[in-house]
Amino acid sequence: MAEENCDTTTLRILKLSIIDCLNCQHDELSFAPQSNVHLLLYNLEQQSKQALPRTPVAQALQLLCTLDYVDAQSLERMPQLQLGKGELRLTMKLESKQQQREADYDSELELDMEPSTSAQAREREEQRRARKRRRAVINCEVRVVRRFDNELELHRMMYQIDEQPWQTVTVLEFHSLFFVQPAHGSEQLGGDAEQSYARDWLRVIQAQELSYNASRDGNPFDIFVKLFNSQQAVPKQLLCKLTSACVECTEQLRLAERRFVLQVFRHVRQMFEYITDNDYSVWFFVPSLNRYEELDRVHVDDFDLRNVRTSIKLTRDGSEFFWHHAEHNIKDILHVAFQLVLAKLSRQSLLFIGSLEQLNDFICLQYIKAAFMNSVYAKDHWYCARYLHRMLELAESMELLVIIEYPSGLTLLPEHRAVIKCIQQLDALTGDVKWNLFEDITLKSNAALAQLQQAINLN
Repeated sequence: MAEENCDTTTLRILKLSIIDCLNCQHDELSFAPQSNVHLLLYNLEQQSKQALPRTPVAQALQLLCTLDYVDAQSLERMPQLQLGKGELRLTMKLESKQQQREADYDSELELDMEPSTSAQAREREEQRRARKRRRAVINCEVRVVRRFDNELELHRMMYQIDEQPWQTVTVLEFHSLFFVQPAHGSEQLGGDAEQSYARDWLRVIQAQELSYNASRDGNPFDIFVKLFNSQQAVPKQLLCKLTSACVECTEQLRLAERRFVLQVFRHVRQMFEYITDNDYSVWFFVPSLNRYEELDRVHVDDFDLRNVRTSIKLTRDGSEFFWHHAEHNIKDILHVAFQLVLAKLSRQSLLFIGSLEQLNDFICLQYIKAAFMNSVYAKDHWYCARYLHRMLELAESMELLVIIEYPSGLTLLPEHRAVIKCIQQLDALTGDVKWNLFEDITLKSNAALAQLQQAINLN
């Protein structure tokens, strides 16, 4: 029986406390434990030119769950954080499940379908228990504290797993235990080639053929001894093999990167079409280096990825235009699609999505226009796109945490969806900024529309 075991770990945020930092006094928030996508609705009194994120909730999660601020020097880049006071507390749940794939798995394995002796019955029972253990789910709760009142300990964090003793580690050590950081560089794209070539160089230069089996038995010391005890292994031959291995490894990495880019393009198009409900499509035009080559002879090496042209197509009338000529909200959706694809392919643990102000304006205006025209003509011929809703649906289908910052307005989300609202309050006299953070649920869009209609006298 062929078996392949694969561990999958699901991360969920349960609670977050922001104490005397990030312009908050003492705010405690609870997150929906069953959801991996959390929507932060915010309202700004003072527009900031600083980079994302906008809200203290996303800023706190960035301080705890990313490697952007690992020490005192990097913490100084966050103007909202005042060093010398405050702390952050986070409670999250880890669910680790070992999935078992069996090529010839039969559901009747759980049953005794044939006569057996008592010893065979006990053996089958042990096998059933072992299979259940392999499919078992392991849950644990992790509590995390990061303090900013001691400037000598800014690079450290404390964590506790269930009721075990508290551990103090560096930020880098903490993230290596619980998070997968985004990595889209060439050193990650060609990981398989690196493992087969660069990390196995002793076997590469010992091989007698161009292709070799990287999973041969033998430890590196044995291979090293056999290599240099061989009468045939003269320095010139070793140098030639090592050079050939390096060239082949570099070529494999280059082709792997190109395949990865084409894979990203394919997934981006699928996600972009889903979010826009097939109203739009995106095409990536990749020139060929050998322009007059037959299509059935085109290879990934023939693509000129330095001159890719991106085109947005409107499906209902077939018109198309380059993406930088598209409406800003459509470009925002394309950027979100790229973020989701890269996070998925790199198995990233946490993704922040923001800069959706233009998308919010578009959705609000489209909804008001549709409601007004339908009320005038008394027929529901006008509709509005639920881009945010479909974006959330897509993110929920992934095994990663997604934090979305969205301007407070018409979300057009279903009723009773849990959201976190972040309301900025500005003291007119002192200029101090404070935040009001609280949990809420979405209501009917018609209620918000009635207020808008009353404000602009549509009725």
